Amino acid sequence: MYPRDVERIKVPNPPKDDQIRIATLLRRIETLIATRKEDLRLLDEFLKSTFLDMFGDIRAKSSRYKWEKPRPYLKASSGKSSKDVKTETETEYPIYGGNGINGWAIEPLYHENVVIAGRVGQQCGIIHVSNGPCWVTDNAIVIKITDPKKLNATYLATAYQHAPIREKVKQLDLPFINQSMLLDYPLPMPPIEEQNTFTTIVSKVEFIKTQYQLNLAELENLYGALSQKAFKGELDLSRIPLEMSDDQDEDESSSVLVDDEDVDAHISTSFAQEDILSAIKGLSEQEVTFESLMEQLQRQARVELLGYEQIKEELFSLIEQGKVEQCVTKSSNGLAFVLKG
Repeated sequence: MYPRDVERIKVPNPPKDDQIRIATLLRRIETLIATRKEDLRLLDEFLKSTFLDMFGDIRAKSSRYKWEKPRPYLKASSGKSSKDVKTETETEYPIYGGNGINGWAIEPLYHENVVIAGRVGQQCGIIHVSNGPCWVTDNAIVIKITDPKKLNATYLATAYQHAPIREKVKQLDLPFINQSMLLDYPLPMPPIEEQNTFTTIVSKVEFIKTQYQLNLAELENLYGALSQKAFKGELDLSRIPLEMSDDQDEDESSSVLVDDEDVDAHISTSFAQEDILSAIKGLSEQEVTFESLMEQLQRQARVELLGYEQIKEELFSLIEQGKVEQCVTKSSNGLAFVLKG
């Protein structure tokens, strides 16, 4: 691009007060994004500390439980090329490579939970655990548990993650691990009941993490969408207050005071209404009752996040905006809702 082309670019220039409101709104969303990222980091730290408290420090070879090579309780093999089973459509069978999920399969290669380890290169020693049937590619090692009374997959995968196997092989010109490095690496062998307790904790934390990750993605999408709408003049900024004292002049506008609660309300409303519209759209029936809507939002873990009263308030706000229409169900003469347009 030449300098003269740059000169022709038209930059939106909204009124100064609106610029301040836009900056305030976007800054608030940035804060929420940073907070959610920190929440995710703290959840990961919680799982690490929980493992250390329950089972000891594998790197330091410190544990109250007996150390064993897990080979007698495991079976290792290589994965298989996914060329013939890979599909562009998301299915219930994720395809794991050396670095996690990289696609979807039309059928599973493994039906039980398995531990997956990257085999070579940059993915070498990266550990994952499947949660149900899956396919594993041939650039990963698959560990199946043959004695479920001695080990479960979640504990085993986490133990391998805490072991310094990856650090030891990263120094090689071509980093790699083989099956023996995993099968013969000594690990603490706690009672299976303790392992199962840890697995329950992990499941609950992973559920929360999934909700936070969805929330983070929504915040990042909202940030982008609001940025574009704001500078195109398509965003209603009236709900973002601009409060300046009488003795402030224009040059002191950087010290504008903004009510964070009003900004939060604006963001929260955007989330709630999008969730409600998405839930109504996701229900197959043409007429959606309030009960079926709440059940759908409950399945998506939105009732806990939004609250019953806010869902009800935002639903009727959508009706006032003309995005949702009330009607009477043909079957029970009850109240139902349909999307307009």
